[in-house]
This record gives sequence, structure tokens and C-alpha cells, in this order.
Amino acid sequence: MKKAEAIQIARDNGIHLSSQNTTFASINLAKNVWWINIPKNRLHNERYILLDNKSELIVCYIPGGSLNEKDFRIKGGKQIDIELSSSKYSFLIDVKSGGSKINFSGFVVAKLAIK
Repeated sequence: MKKAEAIQIARDNGIHLSSQNTTFASINLAKNVWWINIPKNRLHNERYILLDNKSELIVCYIPGGSLNEKDFRIKGGKQIDIELSSSKYSFLIDVKSGGSKINFSGFVVAKLAIK
């Protein structure tokens, strides 16, 4: 699935988002994670994260200012580097080395079936 298709599925289900405020990731089955990079300058604005796990699209809504860049590994000085676990024992927890193990499950606003 591509980002544009994921955005359309979310919109079709009443979630109002745009390409500019949305980050998309497909699951990496080799490591059971979703890799996400968010530009530091966008962390203070509202953000949607769309996670494709092949059977459903998990929609996370991050209110502006609710995350602190100090809690994450910074990639290249410009991007927040997040690695969300898809394992059932650490589901949606940032397991990236250097991160603070933030649990993103509280940001989930929808789980949408993928047809």
C-alpha cells in the first residue's frame, strides 16, 4: 500500500487528514516494526501516523506539542527516528535504540480494515 491509498482509506472513514500532516509506514516483517521519521520542525504540529499491517490500517493522532523531541533518537539532526513495535508484547512502543520506549497505543483513534 502507498501513502496516498492509506490517506484515502482514512478519509473514506471520516478521518480528516492531509498529505502534509500525515506519516505513513508499512510493517517491516523482518523485524516486526514500523519505521517512522518525522521532521523535527513538524513535531509541534498535529500529526497523523498511518500504520499498515497488511490486514488493517492503524490510525494514530498525535496532538501538536504532545511529544518532546528529547524522548526520541534524532536522525541526521533533522528527523525524529521512531521504531514502533508490532510484536504483541510491546505493541506500538518505540523500541528504537536511544528512545525512551514511549507507548503510542494511547494515540490510536481508529483501526480500519484493508480490503
